[in-house]
Amino acid sequence: MGRKLKVKTGKKPDFHLSSYWKNQTKNKKNDNDSHHFDHINPDKYNAGYSDNRALSTSSNAATASDEARIRNEFLTNISHDIRTPMNAIVGYTRLALNNAGDPEAVRNYLTKVQASSDHLMALINDMLEMEQIKNGKIELEEVPCSLTDIMSELHTMIISDTEAKKQGLIFNIEGIRQDNVYCDRMRLNQIMINLLSNAVKYTKTGGEISVSVLQKDNAPDGTGAYEIHIKDNGIGMTPEFAAKIFEPFERENSSAVDDAGGTGLGMSIAKNLIDLMHGKIDLITIPKKGTEFIIYLNFKLQQNQSKSRKVAFNPALKAVSAEPLADATPVDFSGKRILLVDDVLVNREMARTILEMSHFTVEEAANGEEAVSMVRNSPPGYYDVILMDIQMPVMDGYEATKLIRTLDDPGKCEIPILAMTANVFDEDKRRTAAAGMNGHLSKPIDIDHLLETLKQVLF
Repeated sequence: MGRKLKVKTGKKPDFHLSSYWKNQTKNKKNDNDSHHFDHINPDKYNAGYSDNRALSTSSNAATASDEARIRNEFLTNISHDIRTPMNAIVGYTRLALNNAGDPEAVRNYLTKVQASSDHLMALINDMLEMEQIKNGKIELEEVPCSLTDIMSELHTMIISDTEAKKQGLIFNIEGIRQDNVYCDRMRLNQIMINLLSNAVKYTKTGGEISVSVLQKDNAPDGTGAYEIHIKDNGIGMTPEFAAKIFEPFERENSSAVDDAGGTGLGMSIAKNLIDLMHGKIDLITIPKKGTEFIIYLNFKLQQNQSKSRKVAFNPALKAVSAEPLADATPVDFSGKRILLVDDVLVNREMARTILEMSHFTVEEAANGEEAVSMVRNSPPGYYDVILMDIQMPVMDGYEATKLIRTLDDPGKCEIPILAMTANVFDEDKRRTAAAGMNGHLSKPIDIDHLLETLKQVLF
């Protein structure tokens, strides 16, 4: 029978990309660090001082060596994790070019390029997320939520993945007595998706995954104490790996894990977000038997509590996975004129191609100043929407938007403006809203999301 290991954690967020290697080394105390001198003999004192300096120099050198080693390991992990998908992207792109006359081969290679690109983006996003958490730039937005609704939505999001592997998926929320709480819905979803995605990846075809929510009786007045259990009968973990699972870039050294992929940051992000919520996460795992994560969170209760409801987690309610644009029903934007503002020519060319495929009339500006001039000198209502880059020479997207919003004619100053930018942090989104923009689209462009957002703005 495999060994059963329980790991408890509940520390505050302690990861910072720029100081990762520093946080991995511990200060070592030496018996010579503190001395008591009853009678000071100058000769002995100077000799002792010299000895202490030598000891201090030796200790500092050891610490510097440890930091250098950890830094090298960190950079090696970063380099490996970035170069792996980049190698696939470069290699399969070359193969596609070399086999341009074989449409089936080209499609196969490009599908692999897309998968590797998605993985690379996930890695970059996770690294940036970790840096944001450590820098204190993640602010929880506690809003009225229904835990039942959140669990129902999670079931809908994950069911298609479990069905693809013929896995059983069970949600049990009968342990919730007070359903209406205040919490950061997006961050709770993010935590749960990270844990559930791992459960799906590391559970074999035909396995089973369960989620249960229990409400405990030990909560302070006005709050509810909840336990969320995510359990699978997958590959489990060795004790050695389980002890460091919440450390960045850690992966189990096994073929099953190598095949599953992943950025190695999802568990660190989940742990740090739970810490931000003043919660904790425990882990119980048995190699080759399965894993159970237990999240402990306290939520402020809403004053009005709805009656308890029965929710049928029906597989028929599964989410519809997004199909490639070419296979989806195209959105027709005939008659709509868009102003595309970006200082990088290749970005404009790619965006123009996407937009013209959906029958937009596209005009371009290379910086914010050009965009303001084009809007000012156009007839009212000439442009239906503006896609605005943020970082540009001459005039950035923030300033350009502010100037457009000050124009006298409503047909000009009220044009919907969407940021389309590589600035993707929450503070960037707040700045775009403060400048007067109507939405925020991140680069690289997600075509389906771009067209869906434009449809919502224009129709």
